[in-house]
Amino acid sequence: MKKLGFICLILLVALGIMGTGYARWSDTVTAAVYTDLGDLNVGMMYLQVNDLGCDPTYYCRYCPQSCSDIGSITCGNGGEARFELNGSAYYQNVNFTISKGYHGYAPMFSAQVANGGSIPTKIEDIMLEWQSIAWDGCGDFTPPEVWKWTIAYPGGGAEGYSFESLQSDIRNITLDPGQTMQIELYLRCGSGWPVFLWPLLTCSDNITQGTLEITEWQCWNGMW
Repeated sequence: MKKLGFICLILLVALGIMGTGYARWSDTVTAAVYTDLGDLNVGMMYLQVNDLGCDPTYYCRYCPQSCSDIGSITCGNGGEARFELNGSAYYQNVNFTISKGYHGYAPMFSAQVANGGSIPTKIEDIMLEWQSIAWDGCGDFTPPEVWKWTIAYPGGGAEGYSFESLQSDIRNITLDPGQTMQIELYLRCGSGWPVFLWPLLTCSDNITQGTLEITEWQCWNGMW
């Protein structure tokens, strides 16, 4: 009987410890799920382009020689205004327009992403969409390609050579409230056209518009 009583006592103590542990675990989970996390808000604004005179070109056999100014790129903010940070307005997306994008024309534009909310935010996805505004019939519509990109954010930076790699790398970035991240996209026009058309594309009357947007983000507490 003494041995049985001793075993029962051990079981009671063990159950008490387990109950306390379960209570602490369940309280923690409840607090994480139901606490008011605050405001979650991400926006963008354009910064600059690299074509302010002579055309920037990516090496190609048929690019215009010397200082040609045929192609052009303009940039602007698009969509709804999200918030203001340090005196600057941030928007839903950034739009840019490329005119006369001959083969080898290599414009660049940069944009800034900001966390305008009150809690840390993890970037989940970024999208780049193209549409043809005017096309001169030189083959099928071929959007410019992202041949290089760079990003700079608090505590680090990265670069790569396709938009898909940017989408992959950006998923690892977290911005605290008020922090910003800069994105540079280096584009190349005409790389999808057949080689025999390249000499004919130096004065193409085409207009292409692109839209860059952070499409997914979530709150981040360092664990999930």
